[in-house]
Amino acid sequence: MVGRKRRSGVRHPGGQLVRLKRPDDRILASMQPHRRYLPEKYRLSEKAITTLGRLNLTGSIDDQQHEAGRLYALDCGAYFSSIGVPTGLAGGGGSYPCKGEASCRDCECRRRKSRYDSAFIALMDAGQQSAKVVAHIAVHDKWLGRDKMPLLIRGLNALVQHYGLTSDRKSLTYRNTN
Repeated sequence: MVGRKRRSGVRHPGGQLVRLKRPDDRILASMQPHRRYLPEKYRLSEKAITTLGRLNLTGSIDDQQHEAGRLYALDCGAYFSSIGVPTGLAGGGGSYPCKGEASCRDCECRRRKSRYDSAFIALMDAGQQSAKVVAHIAVHDKWLGRDKMPLLIRGLNALVQHYGLTSDRKSLTYRNTN
């Protein structure tokens, strides 16, 4: 006999192996541990990826609070990437052509620091514990437990006011941090 051994398995009448169907990606996604406890209709939602998004889907926080937390995470990621923290913490800050010189008048580094500082000050006005809880959940995507929900809501409400995401607005503001 010349060549390799014939693969075993069920064959078509023409001799080709019958290929098994791959499981549906939607089924695989809905069975991920962080999505299992969500209601069936929300398991495939893009928001189900993050802790903040899952809290929004289950009704623990509203859309404005979710958007405020998302914007704060973007501002933190942009600032962290500009000061050179490790990639795992920097988030989606992205790169930009900045030399970091003091003479630079329109410096992206300064804009990122300014956005981060103003959001952080607004968050600290809600209290240091609220700021820590928002950072853990919105920025670092860590769940701290239901007992921290009042602190999270207080911090997110401060960010809603800071970002101007009040309920009388017609639509939410989306901006790119790059």
